Amino acid sequence: MHTICYLSNKVPHLDLKDIEELFETTQRKNHSLNITGILLYLDGNFLQVLEGKKEVIGPLFDLIKEDSRHASIFVILDKSIEERTFSDYKSGFSVVKNKSDLNNLKDYLNATVEIKTLSKSMLGILEPFLL
Repeated sequence: MHTICYLSNKVPHLDLKDIEELFETTQRKNHSLNITGILLYLDGNFLQVLEGKKEVIGPLFDLIKEDSRHASIFVILDKSIEERTFSDYKSGFSVVKNKSDLNNLKDYLNATVEIKTLSKSMLGILEPFLL
């Protein structure tokens, strides 16, 4: 099992309708690939967690990096994991739209990322997603 977590910036021309369409497409595609995780959008930034087989996630992430709807991709985590954190989510992949759903993200980051190794600027970027 493998996970990739990244941040990226929305490109200026992307509007709310485009973002909603992106969420729906992401949910369908990741479900069909047996990928679990979350996709968050806040203040012009995306945060996505992907969990699944490395041979599936690797090529998918290569496509994600080429997607013109976002820029400035910063990988927070890219590593093997023992088990999925987001396996209980409906349909296996969720777009988080309320703060109560963020507890799994906190658990994921606490379990997989050495918080003390993140720079202050990275913590500042992640903090709005963890309120």
